[in-house]
Parts: sequence; structure tokens; C-alpha cells
Amino acid sequence: MPLRKPALDPETLAELSLLGERYGVDFTRPIVNLFRRDAPARLEQLHKAVVSDDFEGTERAAHSLRGSAAQVGAMRLASLGRYVETRPTGHTTQSLRRWIPVLENELNRVLAALPGDAPEVPSTPASRRTRVLVADDEPHISLFLSSVLGAEGYDTREAATEARIMDEVASFHPDLLLLDWFLTDTTAPDIMGRLDGTVNRPAVVVLSSRAQDSSLLRQLDKHGLTACLPKPIGPRALVQALRDAGFGARTC
Repeated sequence: MPLRKPALDPETLAELSLLGERYGVDFTRPIVNLFRRDAPARLEQLHKAVVSDDFEGTERAAHSLRGSAAQVGAMRLASLGRYVETRPTGHTTQSLRRWIPVLENELNRVLAALPGDAPEVPSTPASRRTRVLVADDEPHISLFLSSVLGAEGYDTREAATEARIMDEVASFHPDLLLLDWFLTDTTAPDIMGRLDGTVNRPAVVVLSSRAQDSSLLRQLDKHGLTACLPKPIGPRALVQALRDAGFGARTC
């Protein structure tokens, strides 16, 4: 019988460690600690959505669990989450109930394999630099993107809802809005539509797993899209894409 693969991909955590050494920032601890707190709650949300035959809730919870699992290198858990999220043709939401114990077992394997919890080092307040508002309703993704950009020299804040985005645009005055296509209560086109005509409107870079979809890009182009980047995106590719768009981490 073939051996089961390890719960964690060691290369993923090694890459986070090397990235932290490069920037002088500990990425691994906050991302692992957030996964420990967040993943069990996401799985509980998924269980409730499946039992109640809530298609949208199932899709969103599975998507969130998949993304957070991939972030820490839990590739089998991420694959299981993707399976539930995409749901094979002909399957009802409730027919996925048998996968919940499988997900629970795999999550337990991942939690047991993760590095131990540890206190996080507080960040140093930023001076006036290129301001980026990171808008994503997945806490692990917001944390990762903000950490990468902050270590590179950007001044960042985070928002997860439409109201918070608009508040931060008005108070933080970001130079750039790094915007996920889907948020809990809105979408990128809706946010960009609200920003049209606002004073000091930030440039907008959208993150989407369908970044090459021409129909999606047309929806965004009419609102003055700066760029659409693939999701997930690596830290180096993200920083380079922002520089290519004219948003280096300049200081003032």
C-alpha cells in the first residue's frame, strides 16, 4: 500500500521562511497562527452550509478553506476543498456530506504537523510611503499580502467589506487599491463603479483566479482598471507587477 503524502508541503513553509529572511520579517508565524484559529471555523461553516443545502455558503466556505490551506502548504486539504467548491456535475450540495469527515481528518493531520504557536513581533509604524489598501475578505490572504508589501516598503491597510473599503479610501487616501474580485458583500466591478468620480480615486489592481478571462476584463476596463493579476500570486511576482504598473515603494 502506498504511503500517504505528508500533511504539509515542506517547500511551501521553506519558501515562507526564506522570504522572511530576505525581508527581515517573520511571515511563517502569523500565517500559521492565523490558520490555526481560522481553519476549524471555516470547516464548521462548510459543514453547516452542506447540511442546510446552502450552495453559495458551501462554495464560499470551501473556497476559503482551500485558500488558507494552500497558504501553509496543506496541499491535500486544499485539493479536497477545491473538489467540494467546484462540486462535480450532477451532485447536490447535500451529497457532499460524506466529504466532511474526510476534510476533518485531513485538517487534524495538518494542525498536528504545523510548527508550534509563537508570539508575533509587532510591526514598526510606517512613514509616508506608497499607500496600498488591501481588500480581501480572506484574513490569511490579507495578512500575507500586507506583510509582503509592508516588508518591501509599502504603507498598507486592510479592508474586507464594501463599507470599510470606502471608509479607508476616504481616510487613508491610498495610492493603490489591491482588490479581490469577490468579497463577502460585493464584487470588484461594483467597488470600481462606486469609486468612479470620487476625489483622489486610487488606481485599482484586481486579483482574480480568472485574470485572463476577456469578459471579466471588459467589465473592469470601463472603470479604469490598472491591472488584473492572477490569484494566487507569489510575493515576487506581486511586487514586480506593482512596480511595472508604476507603483514602487517610494518614500516621501
